[in-house]
Amino acid sequence: MKQKRTFITLLLILAILALGIAYAAISNQMLTISGNVVASALATNFNVNFTGVPETSGDGTTLATIDELNNKLATINVSGLTTKGQKAIAKYEVENSSTEAISALLSTEVTYDNTTWFNVTTTIEEADKIIEQNGKTTITVEVELLQTPATSEDEEAAQDEITVTLTAAPQSK
Repeated sequence: MKQKRTFITLLLILAILALGIAYAAISNQMLTISGNVVASALATNFNVNFTGVPETSGDGTTLATIDELNNKLATINVSGLTTKGQKAIAKYEVENSSTEAISALLSTEVTYDNTTWFNVTTTIEEADKIIEQNGKTTITVEVELLQTPATSEDEEAAQDEITVTLTAAPQSK
């Protein structure tokens, strides 16, 4: 009888241990949280504009302006170039007034059709073409007359519309 009781006690202890191990195996669950993270650019964080009053120099008459309502637009109008090699120059100041520490990589693209009469070039003052937050640089637009107009037909032919597109691309640090 004593052996039977010991056997039953041992069997009960083993059963309780087995139940504890089984409960631990069932109750220890691994939980996984997965998902995505997306950062969005806020347009007001990156702000590059023309500022100040453009400087003009050279031959003929150069009118350079910045749009008062949209300081991302500037114009240049040149007249009075009469002799081959004459140049009209306009210098525009550009400022990176971004609210965050975002640099601006500047590039220009010049569009005009009358390459017979004009050569238009742009120069960005900064050698690496990057302006830091609150930094300024100068963009120079130079229009050169390539040949001297001799007749009224030449004067009509020596006209063109010039578009200089300044692109400021944000550079995160």
